[in-house]
Parts: sequence; structure tokens; C-alpha cells
Amino acid sequence: MGQRDIHFYGTLAIAKAASYSDADAKLIAWADEETDYTLQCQWYNPYRWNYYGLCFHFWPGDKENLICSPDSELSRRIITNATCGHFTEQGLCTIGIALHGLQDSYFHQSWVGRFSKYNCLPVWSKNKFTPSIPFPFGHSPLAKIPDIASAIWYDPRTGQTIHNRSRAIPAAVATAKVLDTGDIPAIIRIFAHEDDYETRKRKFQNLAGMPDLRFSEIREEMLKKYGKVFMAAAKEQAKIVKEYLTCLT
Repeated sequence: MGQRDIHFYGTLAIAKAASYSDADAKLIAWADEETDYTLQCQWYNPYRWNYYGLCFHFWPGDKENLICSPDSELSRRIITNATCGHFTEQGLCTIGIALHGLQDSYFHQSWVGRFSKYNCLPVWSKNKFTPSIPFPFGHSPLAKIPDIASAIWYDPRTGQTIHNRSRAIPAAVATAKVLDTGDIPAIIRIFAHEDDYETRKRKFQNLAGMPDLRFSEIREEMLKKYGKVFMAAAKEQAKIVKEYLTCLT
């Protein structure tokens, strides 16, 4: 999962730049961020991790190794489906859920959204709490570091130093393309130059014209109002992934 600065506040600002109404921009951004809650892997049900990981957070770039990568065939299928519908409540949730996976495909590239040998680092060993699981899930060996927009980290699997800004900026640009807006220089500058998460969040709030809007304060209300259409949109996306991946059928 990328952090909330892109999934909620960044998406909100980009949607407003694309001339969505306050209500529609808020619904898209909420569905984007809600994916990290309602559609997230749960420690107490590891057998569902592959389903949630591959459907919503680690879109595979290939059918064989399932390694996540941006601009994959599966990504294009999901985005095409999300953008060909009507701007109903479910349609806006469909866009938000798809944007989450799109953004994650940049942050999660080179990881696999299941328990996989490709996620192993040289220091990996079995977790004492899950002795039956031989390989790690996703980027769990590096905790949240790959999700932080301003982080710089070393990937011993490839020998590369990763500057997450080089992933956050293309993720924002891809989001703007889906929402059919033009250049987003102000948003790019924030990701390029702001190291502090709270500063990024505050600047995105101001760009959207909603300086007091906080996900944590609206989540319960949005779930009550849009929870059913959100889940319907999620099932629609999961169907596309299942049709693409035989491992989920």
C-alpha cells in the first residue's frame, strides 16, 4: 500500500484538478484509501492474502511469476473497465479502487502479492509466528519503507538503491491520466521536494480546497453511505483479475 498522502489526499487534489465536484472527488479518494482497509490482507486469515494482494494491491505484470509492475496488461484491463462506466456512486468507487491498485503498482513493483520466493531478502528467515509459511508476503521484509513517498532504500535482490520519489511522481501522473486532467505541476512539486508526510498531506488538502478534510473523520460516515456499492465495485475488479489469473480460479 502506498501511504495516505497519495491514496487519499493526492487523489483528492488530482480529482479536483480534473474538475470533479467536491462530493465526487471525495468519493473517489475515499474508495482509493478504503481499499487499504476493507480490502486489505488480515493476519488472522492468511489464506485470503493471495486474493486481496493480487486483486487490489500487487497487480501482476505477468501470469507466471506474478511480479508486480506498472503499465501491465492487467492494469490496462482494469483501468479500461473503470473509465468506461457512468459516474454513478458505484462507478466512482470503481475508479477509486482501480486508482489504488494503479498507484500501488508503482510503489510495489518487483514484489509479489502472495507468499513468494521473489520477496525473499538475504536476511529473511521464517517468522516464528508463522512457521508453516516458507516465504514472505509482498514487501513485508522491508515493512512500510517501499510505501513511503520520500523514502530511499536499498534492494539487495537487485543491488539497486530505490528513490521512492521516482515511483510516487509517475504514480501521480498515471492517476491524472485516468482522471483525464492535464499537467499537475503543483502535485509533482510536492512529491519531488517535500520530505515530511504531514506537509505533503496539508498541501494536498489546500490544493483540493478542502483544508479541513481528514479521512479518519469521514471514514465511518462514508462506509455507512457507500459501503455496499464499494463492495460491488470491488467484486467487479476481482472478477477481472480472476479471469486474467488462473491461480485465482
